Amino acid sequence: MLCWVRWYRLSADHGNAAAQTALGDSYHNGEGVTHDFKEALSWYRKAAEQAFPRAWTSLGVMYDKGEGVLIDPVESYKWLVLAAVRGDQEANQYIAGVSAKMTPTQVDEAKKAAMEWSKSHSK
Repeated sequence: MLCWVRWYRLSADHGNAAAQTALGDSYHNGEGVTHDFKEALSWYRKAAEQAFPRAWTSLGVMYDKGEGVLIDPVESYKWLVLAAVRGDQEANQYIAGVSAKMTPTQVDEAKKAAMEWSKSHSK
C-alpha cells in the first residue's frame, strides 16, 4: 500500500467523505492497492451516506457498468441525478447515456427513488 493510500485510509476511517471517495477511487482503479470493485463500492457508499456528490457519481457509474454489482439503470440514474442536482459535472455527462437505455417508467422510478433518498437523508 502506497503512502498516500495510507493517509486516505486514516482520514477515511475517521469519516472524511472526500478521503472515502479517494480511497474508493484507489480500489476502483487499482492504484496503490489491489483492484477491488467491492471495496470501492463500500467506500463510495460510506461517502454517499454523507451526501458527497462525487461518491454518488461513482456509484452511478458502477451501477451503469455493472462493476461489482449487477447492471441497474434505475439505481445508476438515482445516484447520478442526486450528484447532478448538487452540481457534479461528471454526473451530468453520464445521465444522458444512462437515460437513453431506460424506459420513461424507469426514469420516473429513478427520480422518485432519488427524491426519497434525499428526503430520508436531509438534516
